Amino acid sequence: MSAHFYLDIDGVLVTEPTPPIPNDFTARDIRVGDGRFVPVAYSEAVISTLAEVLAAGAPRLTTVSSWEGDAPYLFRAIGLPEVPWLDLSGQPGASIFERKHSAVLEHASDSPPRRIVWIDDHLPKSEEERRELAESLPTEDSLLLSPIARECLTPGHLGLVADFLHSRS
Repeated sequence: MSAHFYLDIDGVLVTEPTPPIPNDFTARDIRVGDGRFVPVAYSEAVISTLAEVLAAGAPRLTTVSSWEGDAPYLFRAIGLPEVPWLDLSGQPGASIFERKHSAVLEHASDSPPRRIVWIDDHLPKSEEERRELAESLPTEDSLLLSPIARECLTPGHLGLVADFLHSRS
């Protein structure tokens, strides 16, 4: 199955380690490309389950995040495979969502996957708006999830992803 994951980082995989953080989150500093440390908090259980979902479904994965070149450092530190990232420089004055949408459209159009999973806290919160956005993607079927930034990706989200990857459309 040709599936492609587009995954944001802040508000999806990690959150700022400022109180209150969810009970099962681990707070730590991650060293990034330029040597500085970035404080983050994340759920080891969710990251582990995500790694299993990715391994089982064998989808391709690309990060769509302002972490860009620092994403591999974070992924290595938290136990996810290093993956490519999209350039979000985009048009001056464009919002972060507009730059992400443009980058995903361009990337997916180069080699259209049959299915897309896009998880980003910048995606619209309403199901109707996400459905309209999904229609703009060059794919047969898509799942767009917009986690609440302070809660990040949850086991419930991962269940939806696993069901989507294992369903036939």
